[in-house]
Amino acid sequence: MLVAHVLQQQHDVLEPITYFRLAEMLGRRNKHGEPFPWGLGHVLVRVTALIEQTASQLPEQPPFLTTIIVRSGSSLPGSGVSDQWPGYESLPRDDKTAKVLAEYHRILAFGSR
Repeated sequence: MLVAHVLQQQHDVLEPITYFRLAEMLGRRNKHGEPFPWGLGHVLVRVTALIEQTASQLPEQPPFLTTIIVRSGSSLPGSGVSDQWPGYESLPRDDKTAKVLAEYHRILAFGSR
């Protein structure tokens, strides 16, 4: 789903996906039928680990794909990115935003590879 989302982007602009929207996309719902995003961060850590496992077989390091999943209202990924980007949590917001936007550029440039 994440790769398909990236491939649908246009004009070199990558729209992030909120955890809430990802829960909707996955059909992950609570007992009331509402999207249930809690715990998805752990799933995204696993997705990142799977990508990293294949990285040694690729000619270039893949981008940090799961950064496209962001907290509602913040436009930034959750604290789980600190596993890949040590010190991220202590950065000023402008620096976090710049780092994420640079990664979005890498993701778009990586394309279907």
